[in-house]
Order: sequence, then C-alpha cells, then structure tokens
Amino acid sequence: MKSEHDKTDPFFFESPYIVDCYGCTTDGKKGRNVMVKTIKKKQKHKGRGTVRTFTKQVPSESFFTFNPLKALGDGESLDEDSEFTLILDFEVGHFFLEWIVL
Repeated sequence: MKSEHDKTDPFFFESPYIVDCYGCTTDGKKGRNVMVKTIKKKQKHKGRGTVRTFTKQVPSESFFTFNPLKALGDGESLDEDSEFTLILDFEVGHFFLEWIVL
C-alpha cells in the first residue's frame, strides 16, 4: 500500500492505493471447513427397501470464501475482473482495520 501527497498541492490527498499484494494459505482444523457444508442424505431402494446414507459437500457462503487469484510473473498484468476483486478486498480489509481493529 502506498500513500503519497502531491508536493505542489499539499492540502489535496487521495486515499492509499495498492502497489503490491500477495496472499497466503489458511490452515484450519481437519474436518472443520467453514467454506463447505456437509449434508447427510438417506436414499431408499425402491425394490428392496434397503436404506443407504451418503454425505455430500456443498459450497456455502462464508466470510472466508475468497476467489483465489493466480500469481503473476514479471511483466504480466491482471484482467479487469481480477483487479476489481482485489480492489474490493483491499477496501473491505482497510475498513476493518480503520473501524474495527483500531
């Protein structure tokens, strides 16, 4: 993040802007993934009447659901959608920092 002021007009200030960013992986407890909801279903066979139970994992809405972006090499640039996603993530994080953490 970079925050500069214009030396010719010191009373004009624009908000901080993104210069470089990187991500990290999150390590949680095994079997406790908040981004996936586990559903158990029972299925009954029509002819024999036997019942089997199976589990299905369905993605769920979560605060921790982020869109993973690919790492860029030198000279590469983001497409418009990825750049917009990063800007929104930055603004949400900056809001949390200013209004909740500090």
